Amino acid sequence: MSDALASDAVARIIVALILFIAGFVTGRKRMANNLSKAISKLLLWFSIPFILLYKVYTVDPTTALKYTMLVMVSALGSLITAAVVVPRLLRSLPAPSIGAAILAAGIHNSAFLPIPLMLILYGDAGPAALYSAILNVIIVIVVPVIVGMYSEKVVGGSTARRIVNSLARFPPFYALLAGILLRVLWPSETLYTLLEVAGRAAAESTLSSFYLVGATLALAGLAVDRPVLVVAAWRFLVEPLLTIAASIILGLEGIWLAGALIEACMPPATMNIVFAISYGLDEKLVARAIGFTMPLSIIAAILVRLIV
Repeated sequence: MSDALASDAVARIIVALILFIAGFVTGRKRMANNLSKAISKLLLWFSIPFILLYKVYTVDPTTALKYTMLVMVSALGSLITAAVVVPRLLRSLPAPSIGAAILAAGIHNSAFLPIPLMLILYGDAGPAALYSAILNVIIVIVVPVIVGMYSEKVVGGSTARRIVNSLARFPPFYALLAGILLRVLWPSETLYTLLEVAGRAAAESTLSSFYLVGATLALAGLAVDRPVLVVAAWRFLVEPLLTIAASIILGLEGIWLAGALIEACMPPATMNIVFAISYGLDEKLVARAIGFTMPLSIIAAILVRLIV
């Protein structure tokens, strides 16, 4: 790492640490909820879409295809094994708790934590942004299935309709489409430069997500029980092993390999709490799993940086 990159990394770490502490200290206060919502909107409507738009416009098509295949193997493999095995491991728990555990085990934080981590550790958040876009297409398909199996609430509308509605309200999906269309219809050095500026600004803004990390830890705590350990097994064993196998087969290397490995070790997505609350699953189980795995995920990302 050059002196300039090292200096940038140190500055980003300091900013991230300050935001994390602020989130942890204020996480239980009323104002934290409004601030967390504002940060989430910033990330969802600006940061992730523009990072993704820039990366899709510039990424090598072969690498993009390989990454899509890797996410399909690792993420779907994790979800399918969780859906099959977790109910057997937690058979004594009520259905809403089992459904929440499947979500937490199989759907990880693919944007708000790994994107700023990739920015800090590698100076490039692109792989995480592309990974997140692919994973979220999978999420809008599988969540209604899991909810339908384990929720005690009646969920209105057909699965197909819920999928279409979810995609229609997901800004990164439009960024993905726009990146593909612009790449095909408008290859331009000027546009490349403009997207690069916007993408870098969007990447830097993702550091604000460390406030969400601190606030989530403040609310969730670090309680450990059997369901949390089951979720942790998928986050730090099952999906990483699937990712390593897929990476070897596909020949991924460098920053793309690092991005895949970091993603595989991320904690459950905070959106799982939203799903659980909305559809009558066990949101407290999800929160405990996030609180326990999140610090370990950050450590795992640092270890990946030391290796790749």
